[in-house]
Amino acid sequence: RFGPLPREAETLLDVARLRIACLDTGVDEVTTFRGQVRLRPVVVDEENLPEGATYHQTTKTLNLSPEPSDMGPSLPSWVRDRLIAATR
Repeated sequence: RFGPLPREAETLLDVARLRIACLDTGVDEVTTFRGQVRLRPVVVDEENLPEGATYHQTTKTLNLSPEPSDMGPSLPSWVRDRLIAATR
């Protein structure tokens, strides 16, 4: 009725979806560090790791390495998709 949502509104909804996925998987912390996105604590089946991801069992930390082109407004959606895939 009012046309498509602005990109900023879409990003806000993506952040909310990521927060819900974090609640569902028990993730308390999402941070970025040196071009990586770190999620912890999370229990991951290492066979389901997304390409380019690393998992540290002792700290229960999932490190994701997005491409520089993914580090913009689409980052929350990108992280959510990989978190869901890794925890299935």
